[in-house]
Amino acid sequence: MPGTALLTISGANAKRGQRGFTLMEVLVAFTIFAVTFTAVLQILSTSTRNDEVAEQYGLAVSHAESLLARAGIETSLEAGETSGDLGAGMQWRQVVTPYREQAESWPAEDTTVFPYRVEVTISWGEGRRARSLTLSTLRLGEMG
Repeated sequence: MPGTALLTISGANAKRGQRGFTLMEVLVAFTIFAVTFTAVLQILSTSTRNDEVAEQYGLAVSHAESLLARAGIETSLEAGETSGDLGAGMQWRQVVTPYREQAESWPAEDTTVFPYRVEVTISWGEGRRARSLTLSTLRLGEMG
């Protein structure tokens, strides 16, 4: 019977084709997926954390530039230190000192201005995540 032999051979091929995956193959595939998924999650987490840090630095630069711009305009330039709280966990400190490198050679008799170094430090965070940013500039102010 030629038809029966044909059925037997195609039946054997069908069983071999439907064999499926072994438990070991499934475990290896799952392990590869888990490792890849973990790596992707770590990359996304690091990216999010870096975005937050960059945003905080941008805000700190903005505050520091604003405080430097106000020095000698809204507040008088006097040697000393002032500080305050900016909110959102940020604090500022401004230090005004006479600019010593020019102090000896600065025209003393007929001038009423003197160079001052203005340094603003913005700090935020606590513990291991504490960060700070310092900007400085020179300003001319009245001799005092």
